[in-house]
Amino acid sequence: MTAIKPPLQVENHLKKEASYGCIICGCPVLQYVNIVKQEIGVYLPENMVALCPIHTKKYDNNELHETQLRDAKNRPHNKVHEENAFALSSLDTSINVGKCCFVNTTRILVIDDFDIITIKRNSEKKYILFDVNFFDSLNNLKAVLSENSWYHEGADSNWTIYYEPLHFNMQKSSDSISFDAKIDSKREELTLLAEGFHYNGSIIKITQNEILVDNEEIALDLKGTTVKNYDVGIMFQTT
Repeated sequence: MTAIKPPLQVENHLKKEASYGCIICGCPVLQYVNIVKQEIGVYLPENMVALCPIHTKKYDNNELHETQLRDAKNRPHNKVHEENAFALSSLDTSINVGKCCFVNTTRILVIDDFDIITIKRNSEKKYILFDVNFFDSLNNLKAVLSENSWYHEGADSNWTIYYEPLHFNMQKSSDSISFDAKIDSKREELTLLAEGFHYNGSIIKITQNEILVDNEEIALDLKGTTVKNYDVGIMFQTT
């Protein structure tokens, strides 16, 4: 695997350069690779690019070459195809979770005062940035999506990423984990689904109609409502 973890300053530069999506397809789940081999521990932004796991794998398999990456670095997908970028044109950020709609609420799901799902916009209030923490049933942190940067435990953790314009899905079938995010461009809304999430011994599931913790529906007082400018969307304390 050629993906590396550069210093935060370099990482942020590459994300901004790519308009917060893979330079090839626009997927907002990002890894970072060197276009050409260079000395270990040397991170030169001019020789690095942001790719999704799908295209990182293609690069690993020599299906993408230096010329293609340099061309895409200069003309990243989200700048060339703005209509397909994972972004909202509305100044408000509307997020559907279960049957709840949260507007301009960054901390979407908080359990025991720990943020499981956080969603915000970049400084220009356009592109969506995801912070998602993936724990296993033993409360071990196995993977992190941090402002769209994707890091997971182990060289091959069996994660599968699916992407089409305005819709991505992340799955780890061995642990029955799934995270799905889809933009409705007509309604200017983002909808989230999740399955197999854990925290402090509890299992969390988000469907189109329900938010479940340990198979019991929560946030019933918010169901069917739209709330705006809340500090936290869904907050839950485990027993």
